[in-house]
Amino acid sequence: MDFFYPSFCLHCHSQTFGKDKWICRTCFEQIEWIDPTFTCKVCGKPKWERAHARCIACKTNPNYLMPFSACFSPEGPAYHLHEYLRVYESEEVAKIFASLLVIKWQTLKWPFPDSIVPIPDSRLETFALKRQPNYIIAKALSKMLKTRFKPILIPREQQSGMKFQPKSFFYQDLTDQTVYLVSDMVRESTTARFAREAISSLFPKSIYTLALFESRM
Repeated sequence: MDFFYPSFCLHCHSQTFGKDKWICRTCFEQIEWIDPTFTCKVCGKPKWERAHARCIACKTNPNYLMPFSACFSPEGPAYHLHEYLRVYESEEVAKIFASLLVIKWQTLKWPFPDSIVPIPDSRLETFALKRQPNYIIAKALSKMLKTRFKPILIPREQQSGMKFQPKSFFYQDLTDQTVYLVSDMVRESTTARFAREAISSLFPKSIYTLALFESRM
């Protein structure tokens, strides 16, 4: 019972009760959101000062990812919760992350999405797409917002690196739509950029990228 229904906080290991069974209220209040004023205006990567609009990398080789926003750094209570999701594929934990993405979305005041598309994680290509955290979280988010969930991106390896392509039978299905690309962890700018390029080929009205964790430092 403790294995399938843990009664201890995943971060501090103190006993939890009721709806707080995954993470205690004290640890939840310790979760820190990324300050958008300290992010690059081109790729969304965190930077050390507000004085410069671009990060060092984008000054020489810009990665145009905006509109883009990430919620947290990969540390602390939220990250321990993510580790549990990655290992046990819990839909209940995915709902928690989807709720956090909704909170972020409301603060950003972005338009309502017509479709939500998960970005496949090429690092987990040995896993089925439906088992990846990106897929589980994006699906939970689409149910929460009551909008379409479209896992249409598939990775394809090229000489320049891992890129994406849409599934052929979904062509023209995103025409004039507001699309949200959802990722649980952004490790490098090129992955998000390649996903945007693949979706752009389907002629959407606009593309927004929303991530839980930002690990580009």
